[in-house]
This record gives sequence, C-alpha cells and structure tokens, in this order.
Amino acid sequence: MRLTVLVFGIGTALCAGCAKKQSTGGATGSATGGGTSAAAGTGSATANVAAGAATPASVCAAIGKLDRRTVDPAKKQRAATRCARMMTKLQAEHPERVAKVAACVREQKDMQGFKNNCMMVLLGGKTKALAAMKKYLRRSKSISAKIGLRTIKSSASMYYLDKKQFPASTKWYPAKACCEYPEKRCPASAPLDEPGLKQLFGTLTLHLDYFQFRFVSKGKGAKATYTAEAKGDPSCDGKVITMTQTGSVDDKGNVVTTPIATKE
Repeated sequence: MRLTVLVFGIGTALCAGCAKKQSTGGATGSATGGGTSAAAGTGSATANVAAGAATPASVCAAIGKLDRRTVDPAKKQRAATRCARMMTKLQAEHPERVAKVAACVREQKDMQGFKNNCMMVLLGGKTKALAAMKKYLRRSKSISAKIGLRTIKSSASMYYLDKKQFPASTKWYPAKACCEYPEKRCPASAPLDEPGLKQLFGTLTLHLDYFQFRFVSKGKGAKATYTAEAKGDPSCDGKVITMTQTGSVDDKGNVVTTPIATKE
C-alpha cells in the first residue's frame, strides 16, 4: 500500500484541515453526529478517537487538529483529501492498524509528536517504516534524472531543427558511477570532453547529482532517432535505477519523444 505519500509527501500539512472537511462535507454526519460547525466536528471526531470508535474521518480530524501551523485553506483541503483517501485504504487493508493509529494520535500534543511517535504505527512497524522511507528517498533523488532527460530532450530538439540530425552519440557521462565519488554523489559539473556532449549541452549546466547520462543517436533527416538514458544508485545500496526516453521525427518534421520509462 502506498502510504509513503501520506507519511513523507505532505510535510507539516500532513492531514491538516480534515476537521474543516468534515464540517462542510457529507461525511460530517458520521464523523460528528450531525454537528454543523468546524469546532463541533473536530471535537466530536476527537471524542470518537478517545472512545476507541476510530474511523478514517475521526482519525483525520484528530490529526488535523494537531497541526496548528498550516493556515492556507487550499493546503488544508489537499492534506485532508490525502488523509481521507489513505486512511480509508488503510482501514480496508489493515483495519486493526487504524485503531492503533487513533490511540497514538490521542496521546500527542502536536504534529511533531505525531510524526515522531505515530509514523511507525501507521506503516505497520519499524521495519516497514524504514523500508518506506528508503523507497521515498530513492524516488525523491530520482527527480534529477528526469530533469536531466528533459534537458537532453530540449537540447536535442533544438539541435535537430538547426542541423536536421541529432547530436553525436556519447559514452556515459560522467564515466565513473556517482557512488564512486567521495560524497557518493556526482560532481556538480564534469568536463564536456566528447563532441556529442558539447553539441548537447554547450553552455548549459546538467545537474548530475546521483545519475550518469548517455545519448545514442542514429540516422539523419526524417529517419533520425535517439535514445537518452540515465542510470544511478541513489542510495548506493546496489539497487540501480535506469530511465530511458527515445526521440524520433514525425511526418511533419517535428521531434517527438516517448514518455520516460523507469526500471528499478
């Protein structure tokens, strides 16, 4: 179950505003016993949690009450929606865990307490929580690969418009895997020591971070194609992520690309 979005993806606004949602939505009746105000909805939901009658609505309302820092209504609404969706899924797959989360929330005074003490309960224990965190960190570090491939796409397209062919093929750039560098991270920039690299990037800066890149081109004119690749091991634990995007020319002479394909 993808609970990592709930745990790590919404920051301090985690599930904030659920009480507001309960006071204005159709779920108000079940969560608050028919209350008509946000304060009444939150109080009723908290009472339900305290009494052990844990439901996704009451748990989200109680969690939302812990967050006193978020004031943006839009952020609260987004957090409320995420919380409700994830808690409903948790109840369907692990109903016993909802009651445990409710009990943990009842003992907290603020959102920091919830994060420090209830996250492992939410994810089903320390082992699962650590695995989820590791997976989340790997994916967040992978953003640089997607940005790099988009940079290559833009540069290759501009080059084709001028030369009617794509830049020359390159070897992996940089030549050494990022995990082999002292800080387990590729340098901010590396020499553009191949014609293809100079044609692709010129004065542009490609932020390497945790990934190497390679560009392979074939053909000219309407038959020109390319394959751009990124590979890296963001956690340096032997689990390599590869991303690939191909480009070609359509019948109108425009450069078109496939969606980025990811393999873990």
